[in-house]
Amino acid sequence: MVVDHSALTEAAEYEALIFFGKGKLIQLVQSVIIAIHIISMPDDELY
Repeated sequence: MVVDHSALTEAAEYEALIFFGKGKLIQLVQSVIIAIHIISMPDDELY
């Protein structure tokens, strides 16, 4: 039985790309939320 390894590898790489892409997107959103909180904070709360 011959298995097409190239197609399997491409699918795995595609899945990994989507997975890591979502992870990066979530990190970006969290960073933006944190930045907004810091910016919107009164100055006396920063120290």
